Amino acid sequence: LPIFYPLVVQLGYDPIWFGQVITIVTTMGSIMPPIGICCYIVAGMAPDISLATVFRGAFWYIPAYILSIILLMLFPYWTVLVLSDLVK
Repeated sequence: LPIFYPLVVQLGYDPIWFGQVITIVTTMGSIMPPIGICCYIVAGMAPDISLATVFRGAFWYIPAYILSIILLMLFPYWTVLVLSDLVK
């Protein structure tokens, strides 16, 4: 999201951290109803499985996404620190 880059930098946030948050939030949105495009794709690929079953199966990932977002909000430096260590 390049249009938000100047705002993120001006507010003092790390752009890598912001990218991680946006990635997790959009991924969470891709499996949640009513949009849930990933669930519709899976239900279309496996016609013998109902859409409700696919959404029920994807529901269990939501707490993990929420926990990830909470950890990113509470400890933003740790996530950027880990990534900077991987680059070295």
